[in-house]
Amino acid sequence: MCPSIRQVEVSLGKMLNRQHYVSVQCGKINTDNEFEFARRHFFKFLLVRHPFSRLLSAYRDKVEAAQHWSLKQLREHIFTTLAEANLTKRRPNKDSQNSGDDIPTFRDFLEYILINKWTGGGFDSHWAPYWHLCSPCFIQYDAVAKLETAHTDLKYIWHHMRLKEPVPWINRSSQNSTSGSTINHYYQGLSPDLIARVYHHYSLDFKMFQYDILDVVRQGGHCHMQDCSDMVPFFS
Repeated sequence: MCPSIRQVEVSLGKMLNRQHYVSVQCGKINTDNEFEFARRHFFKFLLVRHPFSRLLSAYRDKVEAAQHWSLKQLREHIFTTLAEANLTKRRPNKDSQNSGDDIPTFRDFLEYILINKWTGGGFDSHWAPYWHLCSPCFIQYDAVAKLETAHTDLKYIWHHMRLKEPVPWINRSSQNSTSGSTINHYYQGLSPDLIARVYHHYSLDFKMFQYDILDVVRQGGHCHMQDCSDMVPFFS
């Protein structure tokens, strides 16, 4: 399973009685034999979400509302990276307490992702493309579920995991949801050019999992025609 494990853990935890199972320390698959065993015997599924919704959720959780010291360091790294690329003159104000001056904007965050080299580890796991993070081109997943339709998609997975009782889907990101009004708030200030550059950065995820970029562009208020066809050249 890769990588939205928290929501699945919470959903399963609500159903399973912890007295009837024990925690297992999971390690990395280090050898070809271990990988082959997992490929043959494990039920492998991938839980994905719209790339732009994922980015907005990561920004709101890890940057905008960050309280932990490590996340505050991430803010500083964003400012430093952008300054070195001559994309901003702002610097974090270490004496301010979430005044806004020390918080990168969503535009800053997107520019940072575009120029920063992601490894798939640490904070990167929250926004690295699925094709890089989960290797769907090399691992034959048994199922792919979408966060947007998790209530129905996961029923198939629970069935194949032989879970007899209904498993409630508990989305821990519900308070950090990317509703239409939320998308409008964050995306109306972004240029179509920046949205297009982010789209091309995640184009494989869009194509593999059949997500539509025009949905976000439309909700961001960038379309001048009803069918949004005027925006298509930005994403071709």
